[in-house]
Amino acid sequence: SAPVVADEGIQADHRRPLLIPDGSGRATLVYSRFTGTAWHLFARRLENGVFTDMNGGNAIDSGVDTPVMVSAGAHLGDGRLVVAFLQDNGFRQAVLMSVCSNGSWTTASPESSMDDPTGGRSDAVAMTAMPNGSVAVVFVQTVAGADSRLFASAFDGTNWTKMNGGAAIDSADLGFPTRITAVARQDGRLLVTYLEEDNNTGVQRVFAAVVGASSIE
Repeated sequence: SAPVVADEGIQADHRRPLLIPDGSGRATLVYSRFTGTAWHLFARRLENGVFTDMNGGNAIDSGVDTPVMVSAGAHLGDGRLVVAFLQDNGFRQAVLMSVCSNGSWTTASPESSMDDPTGGRSDAVAMTAMPNGSVAVVFVQTVAGADSRLFASAFDGTNWTKMNGGAAIDSADLGFPTRITAVARQDGRLLVTYLEEDNNTGVQRVFAAVVGASSIE
């Protein structure tokens, strides 16, 4: 089919536009754009080759001078769309969330962030829908000043539940985990893969772990 213009403001290098299918033939495009005063996150639904604005021209994030990094998105079992993104909150780069329900966007549990508010920067977020209708989010965060670790949380649309108790699943001898993917299994566990570089040899390796409801297996 002919190409469809999603938004004239998108540029090739502007923060990883993300297309999120909903399983019923539609998809949502989420992207960040500099509005002239700040970076904002926008969303448009794609159906039958036509894009429809999902946020009324208003940004779905808080709007900051630093770029908002679109990271991952998934549909909850009740039809709500959840988007995870990285944004500088004034102190560090943190993992934040927005939820779209009936065309309206709200911030997801800002009082109980999925990452550690006392920790350092977060990065490399992956998300997947779970069989019970929740979503699982896997992300990296710098802790203890320097050690970068991989964490997992579940989100039911309202509340966060840490899936690994904040425990690290990588090694202290490894570098910053990147290229994270997460796939939900039918038994409710997650299969997580990620790339890390050995600090001692410089060799990059791909790791895999199974995340249960409350632990790393």
